[in-house]
Amino acid sequence: MRVSDMEAYQSFFLEAAGKCYAGDLPKTTIAELPKSKVYRYEKRNLLYLDVYYTNGESSGGQTTIFWDSVPVWLMQYHGWCKDDDKRTLSFLKEALKSTYERGIWNFGRGPDAYTSQEFPHLRYVIDEHDSGGFETFSGMESVRDYTRRPSDLIFWHRFHGMLLAPE
Repeated sequence: MRVSDMEAYQSFFLEAAGKCYAGDLPKTTIAELPKSKVYRYEKRNLLYLDVYYTNGESSGGQTTIFWDSVPVWLMQYHGWCKDDDKRTLSFLKEALKSTYERGIWNFGRGPDAYTSQEFPHLRYVIDEHDSGGFETFSGMESVRDYTRRPSDLIFWHRFHGMLLAPE
């Protein structure tokens, strides 16, 4: 695989992720996958498909990038959001979008740490991660609410991903 291919996949991921979950692209479903929530974004020969499920506070899913219908990259994730809180999820989307819009690869997630004027008591962090890049990576992210001391953990996700394309 050429480095330019990998850079194209990574750039496409950041663009698509910013428009899909972190953006305002409407989600759909796949009839064969009951209760699935699906984001789909296409550009030329590339397809971004993010399929996930929520069941109250728990969620999990997988994002795959295809080149000419061949899967070339994927990221899987799962986690928990206290009370499935819409405010927490809006803050999470804001944190994720802050890296996507600037074209920054940080394990496909938000910055190492993030706060916002709109949500002054919330703090997003990448709690742990390996040193891998787009080719292979894993980690954990969380959101804490600092309205009380000690802070409350109100969201966490584990994530991992890898390049599927031959080298």
